[in-house]
Amino acid sequence: GSGRTDTGVHADTSIFHCDFHFQFNERVILTSLNKRLIPQGIMIRDIYQVTNGMHALSDVCYREYTYYFTNDSCIPSTLLNTITYLPESFNFFPTSKELNLCFMGTHNFFALSNFGADTESYCRTILNVDFKCLTFPSIRGDGVIVYAFVITGHSFLYKMVRHMVGLLLHSMINFTNISRLNDHFMINRPCSYAIAPVYGLHLTDVCYKNYKNQGGK
Repeated sequence: GSGRTDTGVHADTSIFHCDFHFQFNERVILTSLNKRLIPQGIMIRDIYQVTNGMHALSDVCYREYTYYFTNDSCIPSTLLNTITYLPESFNFFPTSKELNLCFMGTHNFFALSNFGADTESYCRTILNVDFKCLTFPSIRGDGVIVYAFVITGHSFLYKMVRHMVGLLLHSMINFTNISRLNDHFMINRPCSYAIAPVYGLHLTDVCYKNYKNQGGK
């Protein structure tokens, strides 16, 4: 497959490959599998035939994670398992430019991940970090304000995204600007924070450079 996610993370996009030595009709297989999988909360969006050299894990160009959260108490109960609700008020909202100044590039993310015995290096490359404000319509006809961090990178450490978001949420609730977050990286002055809850995290895109039919982009 294109990679693992933490237990409880929503894989809105995930890709895997299988090797077969016979021909088959993709539409027939897709329909048959979804009849069994959809009741379990899993849907196969599409099936493509690719060249033998394609590998779902090693050929990934980048992955995109989106973390959804809100402090809008009007959030419908149907969204509570996919969006993190925080009762606290936010003192500031970081801009995408500020977030990229903190995170973009290749850095050692040891302090923002869980220890893994088989991890050879804690250096990872972040390509982009966006902050978005969205309005989700509800079945009642009103809208819920939802915020999102969109984090794109080549690969991620164990629980790395949740650590990044946890630090960001701690800063937004307890500080007045992003400068303390810069201290965490630039001056090695760590602050105590809680890792972000898992249910707001979604794997939203997997991109393959040489296989245009794979992934969302």
